Amino acid sequence: MGEHESKIFEAFGGNVRFEGSEPIFDSPLVVLLFTNRCGSNLFSEHLVNSKYITGMVESCNYPRVIKQRDIFGVSSYADYVVEEVKHKISAGQSFGLKANVGQLIMLLRWNIIAMFSGLVVYQVVRDDLLDQAISMSIAKQTGQWSSKNSKKNAADPVFDFEGIERFLNRNAEQNIAGRLLVETLNVPFEVFRYEDFAVDPTPSINK
Repeated sequence: MGEHESKIFEAFGGNVRFEGSEPIFDSPLVVLLFTNRCGSNLFSEHLVNSKYITGMVESCNYPRVIKQRDIFGVSSYADYVVEEVKHKISAGQSFGLKANVGQLIMLLRWNIIAMFSGLVVYQVVRDDLLDQAISMSIAKQTGQWSSKNSKKNAADPVFDFEGIERFLNRNAEQNIAGRLLVETLNVPFEVFRYEDFAVDPTPSINK
């Protein structure tokens, strides 16, 4: 288990699996499969603005899950998902969330997909893996992950060849692993490239 899965598992005392025999929601779960600095936040905003998809929150990240667990007053991860979805979804919409490949495996392992009528996966990738790795190196050093949380006194980043190489290789492996995983699931799947939707999101969102 990855860090998020293990800490969520611990937070709920192992009570994480959906044991129902029928879906709770009559719309599919939309998973945005991503790697860090691939443009997933931008693509999420476009999806939500379409009004067909809601949520697009990080429901697989342990800090958010633990915080919302306390707000919702729930004792299982499946109940947390119910509360998260019902507070956001409206008629005619699908609920979406962001996940890396390990988190998608977590959702499958815990049978969370069975809470929905199906699964749709959109994978966001960045063709320029070097540019993505450099962006990750800068963000990790400065703590400036987006323009919304910029730090005025952030230290200037330094060139870190080994770190950039590590990020580049990991993102390439994650992109391939995600693609292979989804192909085994035989669910609706589409890849969207940052270099395309960053210039003009309309064709991607229409698709």
